[in-house]
Amino acid sequence: MFKRLYPLYRNIAPKIRKLAIILFAIGTILSIITGALFLIDALFLDGDIFGGELWWIGLLTIVFGPLISLIGTWLLYGYGVLIDAACDNARISARAYVLDLQKSKRSESEYKREIWRLYDDCLITQAEYNSWIMYDIDDRPGI
Repeated sequence: MFKRLYPLYRNIAPKIRKLAIILFAIGTILSIITGALFLIDALFLDGDIFGGELWWIGLLTIVFGPLISLIGTWLLYGYGVLIDAACDNARISARAYVLDLQKSKRSESEYKREIWRLYDDCLITQAEYNSWIMYDIDDRPGI
């Protein structure tokens, strides 16, 4: 079942960053609406909805709500950036590993199995996979 959901988890860093931006927008909109409701209730409806003179709560919600939403989503956005950097490092390491595989004296089936594993783990692209699988095992350097 996980294999069916696997494409959802490919290239996850941009999805996390987009989620952080969406959550910031939602938090900002909700805080402005909530603050406006408090202000409208206090100034125009004489406290009929929320009861009392709570205009200052509405003003604070409008001013600080978006700020709190921004600070709260920084961590999520930063997490997406960290994942992106970690994936870049893993891809660079995978390419170096492939170069070592090409120089090694492994059998063709072992070589193809390792290339498939790297592709399956999303460490190399499909174009890289295709070019390295087509790599003639007898043309390896040093053999």
